[in-house]
Amino acid sequence: MISREQALEEDRFHVSRPGKWCVIWRRNGKSHTWVRDPARFRTPLKWGLSNYGQLTENGLFTRGGPVPLDLVHTDGDCPDRVREGSHYHGDGCVPPHAGSADRIVFG
Repeated sequence: MISREQALEEDRFHVSRPGKWCVIWRRNGKSHTWVRDPARFRTPLKWGLSNYGQLTENGLFTRGGPVPLDLVHTDGDCPDRVREGSHYHGDGCVPPHAGSADRIVFG
């Protein structure tokens, strides 16, 4: 799960999918905050060529439906991230059951 500060400052967000690769969304504009409600925020995100969404205090909202915030995390907090020092390292996320031949590094 991400905090409000991470949502406003980070440029890349990972969305966990059970037993599959994480999907990495990137910031697609300026984050919006509200003066009258400091806990409220909205960050526009993009994945691929034509998938857009908005990260809010209630979750990630996409064309495919809402994603709860407990499945969204940042690069440094990714539980499935390939750790540096292994044969494959970088910004890739792997499912817990993936073997070394199944690992892909996103860059």
